[in-house]
Amino acid sequence: MSKEVKRYSPDTNGRMREWPEGDYATWDDYDALRTELAEANADFVRIANEREALLAQLDSLLDEVTEMDALRDKLSGLLSKTAVALRGPEPELTRYGYADIPLRVKTVIDERDQLSAEVEGLRKERDRFRAEVKSLLDAITAMAEERDRIRVEVEALRSVAREFAGLFSSDEPRHWELYALADAAAMAAKESTHEE
Repeated sequence: MSKEVKRYSPDTNGRMREWPEGDYATWDDYDALRTELAEANADFVRIANEREALLAQLDSLLDEVTEMDALRDKLSGLLSKTAVALRGPEPELTRYGYADIPLRVKTVIDERDQLSAEVEGLRKERDRFRAEVKSLLDAITAMAEERDRIRVEVEALRSVAREFAGLFSSDEPRHWELYALADAAAMAAKESTHEE
């Protein structure tokens, strides 16, 4: 038979304490209560550990959500700037959508490729024009050299004409004819110099 005791019951730590208004209980009841309390305490510790693990996981998820929010805000800002760059400034109280950005970017890339091809064509035309200008400058240089050579020849002819005119300065008709020929040669040389 169990011995009866009064006013004792286990506390939350599994120890026996005397309470002022306890019920009558047997030692067997105390052993069963102690085992039940130990199991409940083990469940409490397990639940507390699980709670700590869940709180740590929650903190990790909150950090990840914060990172994702920051990334979303940054990408949203980039998309907004891209839309403004493609379309121009937004009208007052208006936000551009992002759905047509790929099409607009493709259009811009196509325009860039076309302009690049035009620039390449203009470069080729410029190089051809430079070659023509160089050819013309070479021709002008050659013409200037030819002009200088002709001037030297004309001056030599003038000199010969003056000497020739000096030889035939008498009044004989035959000499006057030679003088007239020399004078015509000098005038022709003078005119060719003026034409240049």
